[in-house]
Amino acid sequence: MDLSQERCNVFMGAVCITLPVNASVTFEVPVDVARYTFNQNNRVLLRAYLQSQEDKINAPQSFDEKVEGFRVKGYKSAPDGHPRIDIILVPDVKSNGVVHVYAGVNDAERGEVARALAGMRPCRRVSPEDLSCPLQSTLGPDIVKWLEKP
Repeated sequence: MDLSQERCNVFMGAVCITLPVNASVTFEVPVDVARYTFNQNNRVLLRAYLQSQEDKINAPQSFDEKVEGFRVKGYKSAPDGHPRIDIILVPDVKSNGVVHVYAGVNDAERGEVARALAGMRPCRRVSPEDLSCPLQSTLGPDIVKWLEKP
């Protein structure tokens, strides 16, 4: 199933994502950061957090796209030999919070991670209480293409 065509079922600030079937999410607020852990088949699929400022990543930036009120940056690295991606969504409106999504992406994990990221999309804040999220993700398919590149 192409999750870029499905409605969102998890909201992180002004970003939403469509989780695949049999996936779950846990949510924690330790201090000033909201942390999300996405699980599928008894293992961590993705992790994300929402905070007020952008993290600096110690890796070359290889994805940069402006979409629906966000600048989206992607980084690929292999700390300690373990492939990893970091995707940072920086909103034009700082009060929406910065979303940082990251995951391990070895060959066994790459397909499931790509499938979950296909359903990620920025939303537009209509009022302090309401978001308007597109029915279709224009960002997700671009992230999947980037992820599939070596």
